[in-house]
Amino acid sequence: MKAVVISKLLKTIDELEVDLNAPEPELKENQVLVEIKAAALNYFDILQFAGVVIAVHPTVNNKFKPGDKVFGFGHGSFAERVATNIENVLLIPNGMSFEEASGLFITCPTSYTALVVSANLQKDEWCLVHAAAGGVGIAAVQIAKALGAKVIATSGSKDKLAIAKNYGADFGVNYKDKDWQKQVLNITGGHGVDVVYDPVGLVQASLKFIEVWNGLFKLFAEKKLKPVIYKNVYYGLHNVKHGLKAIANRETYGKVVVIPNGGRESKI
Repeated sequence: MKAVVISKLLKTIDELEVDLNAPEPELKENQVLVEIKAAALNYFDILQFAGVVIAVHPTVNNKFKPGDKVFGFGHGSFAERVATNIENVLLIPNGMSFEEASGLFITCPTSYTALVVSANLQKDEWCLVHAAAGGVGIAAVQIAKALGAKVIATSGSKDKLAIAKNYGADFGVNYKDKDWQKQVLNITGGHGVDVVYDPVGLVQASLKFIEVWNGLFKLFAEKKLKPVIYKNVYYGLHNVKHGLKAIANRETYGKVVVIPNGGRESKI
């Protein structure tokens, strides 16, 4: 099996290597084995994927079966196959590609939990979304608009602000401007914002609410929320390093995706 394997301390991303003979993942109790069709890249080490179930442990009790198309997370997702617990995977919504689904498990529930469960964002309220062109930020923009809020997006470049506006933000503010806070106050007519969205620290908490996924699947079905994939999809595990460098250099927006074995997948 091919996989990106780190066996020593690396000084740079360029030192990442693909092991052409990596050990196959061992299927344990309460787990499924997934053939990875697409994997999402992140700043931190939670590895997300989308693919097809190829084996299930007898303890799974028919929740999943071979052939099911799923998304989720599991350590070791920069590989051709991964074994992960069933609570870490969900069925891909109809009509969504593997590329689109690969980054769902962290980004969308993080944003939904913050705006709906925690902040109880309401129609016509002002919502300020920081880092609005990133994976969780661009999901937050769409969710806030679906709730009927007025959205102010922040980012560090005109291009990324344009992307945020393209996905629903009403206004854009460059956080590098010294007077960005004054700009926000002027946009709201002196009212200020009702909700400030900052994703730091929300990831783990967001994965614990089943109602979060129920709400998200409803938004997907209503076409009010769509996964956003960075324009450069990286084909082959040898290109993982290039995707990570693009993230580190803040060149990207939405989710960055790698296809382990190349070849663009069709929608389900």
